[in-house]
Amino acid sequence: GGELRRKVRIIPYETLRLRPGLPGGAYLFTNLEMLPQRMFERVTKMAAVIREAQPDALILNDPRFAMRRYELGRSLHAAGINSFNMYRTDEGVAPRQWPVFLRGEKDHYGGDPELLAGPSELERAMRAEREAGRDRSRRLIVEYCDTCGADGVFRKYGVFRVGDRLVYRHCMFGEKWVVKVPPNDPTEEQYAEDLRFLEERPYHDLVMRAFDITGIQYGRIDFGIRDDGMEVWEINSNATIVSRRVPKGARRWEITQKVVGQIADAVLDVARQGAGRPRIPSRALLPIRPRHWRNLMK
Repeated sequence: GGELRRKVRIIPYETLRLRPGLPGGAYLFTNLEMLPQRMFERVTKMAAVIREAQPDALILNDPRFAMRRYELGRSLHAAGINSFNMYRTDEGVAPRQWPVFLRGEKDHYGGDPELLAGPSELERAMRAEREAGRDRSRRLIVEYCDTCGADGVFRKYGVFRVGDRLVYRHCMFGEKWVVKVPPNDPTEEQYAEDLRFLEERPYHDLVMRAFDITGIQYGRIDFGIRDDGMEVWEINSNATIVSRRVPKGARRWEITQKVVGQIADAVLDVARQGAGRPRIPSRALLPIRPRHWRNLMK
């Protein structure tokens, strides 16, 4: 942690237009799927400004190319990685497999969405959402994909990408199909399976391929396994690294310490690659300045 504090600086998107310039280094854009559209457009322009000022800049998750949830899901299905597909509710496209569920394009907080068995149930749920005033353009119809194991347990696997490195994070277990929180005291079998996942690093090439297809160089991919193939649920560009739900006395704390160390080393490696690069001067930021600033500077 100490060395990271000296190498990593967090710059809020809200301050980008007002800064006197940007320090030299590597640039990492996060949380893109959560941004309001206007802020996303501003951040996209910021990446273009950095690239124009510094053609060889090291940019991770360039918002001009990094996919967000809807495009990501469609692209991974088209690439043959995911067997399931998703649709926007305002597309007027009927799902090809059932059941389905509804979720927001920016949802990250879990819950147990209702599984809708057919067109009539889907229409009922969509009508309820219209009556609740939800924006149809931000709601997704997602085909359900059952990855329950033979033991009746669902597993969610997580792998971080940091630059060119993959850091295997966890194998979570749950009795419900939405798996959000790892158990602090897993069974002996679950603990051993979690360790094997971290040590054997399965699906390495396929995981990296999914990251490459979606243009994401930093984030955590969450996936399940079905018929020996991956089913990618999402790639979170601002994923939790250490959860407060894992107390230091818990059995998984040893795994957490090891993984966090690997992530920190990977972040430091990216910082080293960016070291010594020239700063982005104030004049280069003119295209993203507030309009009245641009007029004054002409």
